[in-house]
Amino acid sequence: MIIAGGNEGITTKGKPLRDGGAAIIESGKLVYASGEERHTRVKADGGYSSSLAKGMGVDGVDGVDVLWLSSCCEPLRRSEVSKHYVDHHLSHAALAYYASGFERALVIVVDDGGNVLDSMSGNSWWEYPRQQLTIFEGKGDNLSLLGREFSLPLACGLGEFYRAFTYFLGWPSGRHAGKLMAMSGHGPRFSSDHDPFFRFHRTRLAHKAKFFHPARPKDTARSFLTAAGRDDLIEKLARNKDGFSARAEIASMVQHSLEINLVTLVKQWARALDVENVCMAGGVALNCTAALRVREETGLNVFVPPAAGDMGQCVGNAITGYVNATGKRPEIASWAFIGPDMNISEMEVRSVVKKYRNQMRIRHVAGVKKNTEAARALFDGEIVFWHQGRSEFGQRALGNRSILASPQYPGIRGRLNKLKGREYFNPFAASCLYVDKDRFFEDALHSPYMTTAFRVKASAIREIAAVVHEDKTCRAQIFKEDFNRQFFALINEFKRISGMGIVLNTSLNGPGEPICETVDDTIAFFAEQDIARYAFIGDFLVEKGPQETTGSA
Repeated sequence: MIIAGGNEGITTKGKPLRDGGAAIIESGKLVYASGEERHTRVKADGGYSSSLAKGMGVDGVDGVDVLWLSSCCEPLRRSEVSKHYVDHHLSHAALAYYASGFERALVIVVDDGGNVLDSMSGNSWWEYPRQQLTIFEGKGDNLSLLGREFSLPLACGLGEFYRAFTYFLGWPSGRHAGKLMAMSGHGPRFSSDHDPFFRFHRTRLAHKAKFFHPARPKDTARSFLTAAGRDDLIEKLARNKDGFSARAEIASMVQHSLEINLVTLVKQWARALDVENVCMAGGVALNCTAALRVREETGLNVFVPPAAGDMGQCVGNAITGYVNATGKRPEIASWAFIGPDMNISEMEVRSVVKKYRNQMRIRHVAGVKKNTEAARALFDGEIVFWHQGRSEFGQRALGNRSILASPQYPGIRGRLNKLKGREYFNPFAASCLYVDKDRFFEDALHSPYMTTAFRVKASAIREIAAVVHEDKTCRAQIFKEDFNRQFFALINEFKRISGMGIVLNTSLNGPGEPICETVDDTIAFFAEQDIARYAFIGDFLVEKGPQETTGSA
């Protein structure tokens, strides 16, 4: 049986939806998942048609028996003959729980809105009961709904709260929430558990603000600051006085509030269920600093899938369809590298390079030679494009579509920020060999999906300065050889040369673009920039310089 999952691209009321994708489960095994944006080349594109079409040839899959879909900002749609619909938060929960491998866990889904829980007219979904924070229990092959927070009409949940402040601090979309998280590291630290924005009322979480409207996020944020007695920060920003300092303080307050409320909720429910594991999903779960705080203060095993936001729903939907059909969880042994199958040939690379006459040349490099040349370039301070095999699913570069650099040189962040079109205060992530984790990080764990931050040891801060954030943390991928053997071999070679089993790793994409999927995508990006000189694509090294006219060297 072949089951596919996808994301609707538009609601029945005409509202466009984003972060689409498609996933395929064949004979009980997840064999494919990819974001729609990777194939349409439109950032955060909704729907599933292009990604599903691309996946139909993977591992011999040539037809779909059942299609399971989800949407948001509207009531759960009725299933049709050819389409079945999954509750938005159940889809998130299914992805997190069944991919975790846990036999029992608390599952918390937090975002800025899922399905409306009642009938609805018009497009004002926030005026109806709706999903914002949902609690499930995963036990064996089953998921059970336990409770909800912020489900009443006009309630502002943690996701909407974070989104409102993202707009207030100057970004044009809630999709920039990661920048708020990054800015918070530059603000003051809060040691107490006092929350200026929310309170627990009769065991239920409620906000102190008197105003909320998702179409007026800046006014919503002002209402929260007024309720917290911080009109002074509003005035500073209005007068542009101490601009960055005020923004960083607000960001730190917002991040602190998110963290302590998540910690409190997880503690309460984990105690009630008597569980040792917690899975988190929904867009808010992508906040790696919050994941660190939950792990540190609850002592639980925390799992966050790499595509915790809406893109991951295609997998959650396919999983739900399979569980409904069989009563069992599917096999998800290793699901990071399940993009379209890709056999990179010399003919393909050369045909693409020909489009950029006299700009690049190609050499065949494979095995030890490839790793040695890439590692030496990193050690010499070069920025390296690294494009290998099937692509990662989700927003994190896990070693197959990566831009790499040595973490030793703090100045390299400026070059990378220019390349990626990012503000200077955004940190860069790291990929670290599991055997080296205790050298660089405190209480480090196996974390192959790069979904949590770790505290950097004081003794390592200067050594890996390029990946240390202002708050002395680092979002890190910590992995073993069997997770990604090719990437492991490269970092191991870099360790032989530099003495450090760790590299800076950021996603292979330009400003405002999806992560590169094809050889064409990568070479086009490589050609248009003037910062990186080396692109390792499969077993070929593409270098800036005159194109060769004869066979490979």
